[in-house]
Amino acid sequence: MQPYCDVYFCQLAGGAESSCNVPPLGATTARSLHPRSTALTAGVGRLQLQIRCWRVWAAMLFLAQLDEALGLSNFSNLVTHYIPAEQIELLTSKLPQTFTMPSPVMLLVWSIAAIFALAVLEQVKYQIGRMSKIGRLPGPTYTLPFLGGIVEMVQDPHKFWQRQRAYAFPGLSWNSIVTKFTVMVTDPATIRHVFNHNSKDTLLLDLHPNAKMILGTRNIAFMHGPDHKALRKSFLALFTRKALSMYVQQQDGIIRQHIAAWMEAQEANPGPVEVRDMVRDMNANTSQRVFVGPYLDDPKVAKKFTDAYLDMVKGFLTFPLKFPGTAVWRAMKGRQYILSVLEQAAIRSKERISEGAEPSCLLDFWTQQILKECQVWLCLLCLLCQLLD
Repeated sequence: MQPYCDVYFCQLAGGAESSCNVPPLGATTARSLHPRSTALTAGVGRLQLQIRCWRVWAAMLFLAQLDEALGLSNFSNLVTHYIPAEQIELLTSKLPQTFTMPSPVMLLVWSIAAIFALAVLEQVKYQIGRMSKIGRLPGPTYTLPFLGGIVEMVQDPHKFWQRQRAYAFPGLSWNSIVTKFTVMVTDPATIRHVFNHNSKDTLLLDLHPNAKMILGTRNIAFMHGPDHKALRKSFLALFTRKALSMYVQQQDGIIRQHIAAWMEAQEANPGPVEVRDMVRDMNANTSQRVFVGPYLDDPKVAKKFTDAYLDMVKGFLTFPLKFPGTAVWRAMKGRQYILSVLEQAAIRSKERISEGAEPSCLLDFWTQQILKECQVWLCLLCLLCQLLD
């Protein structure tokens, strides 16, 4: 690049191009063209080269001046060493002679102005996003800049969702969650439409800001397209009449056991009792029995499984901060433990169903369905191999 830059500086200083002993850019290719186009091609190429060289040297000198004002390194000495003095003198006449740092007060003022401008632009974007064919979407008049409704969602989730539900009169409402324009749906027909048209080109489900960190990016909630439909189709075997009747019987038995234990405890110690934790334990027990069945038979593992699930729930009720010791971090660790337990349960379920045992939980029904599909594909593959032979 150095010879061509010398060409430019010779021209800038008023010297002839031939004195630099460098052919003009584009002259070689221009000889084969029309005589009129030769000068035009060479001139355009020369102009482009001049602009590029000017930008390079100007940028280097500006950085040198900035570095000299701040006293950061020896960059300015390096620039003056490799660039000729006459070129530096010529270019510095085009640049500001001094560089002064703004005062701390001005930096604070400009920072506040920039933040305010971004907040205003965000609110304007939300108001434009509210516009639809049916009119303006119901929702809050304005939201907290940059955070939106996440503060109220964490502090008082019940109040937040009740207020959002009151907004959604036709079934749709809007809010902002951590700079994301979010549309919330309560109408069953609209919900069905969203699920049927869930793809990256139409609609995507937007969950809690902590959802991807806690559930993982491969969760069914973040899938779309054919993979999502195929996975949902495999769930059909889990909700047949036979499966649902078994779930109801198991839940009914566990609930009756818990209520009987509560009544005995109340007779032994009369008085008001906080039932929140008791109901939570009952729900956890029923869910574990229905989903995993006999494969969560170790009391210590079941207790740790319940605590890990509770950590995941608490991870959705906090700010999206993923640091060791935070609720989101504990939720992620809880998910890892739950997955390890479910992997062992799936192995035991596959062995049990392969031996011809009847399903006793949701995992067994799912395993049975998957094994049937594998047998079908295996038969098709064998038939294809026979046809090819």
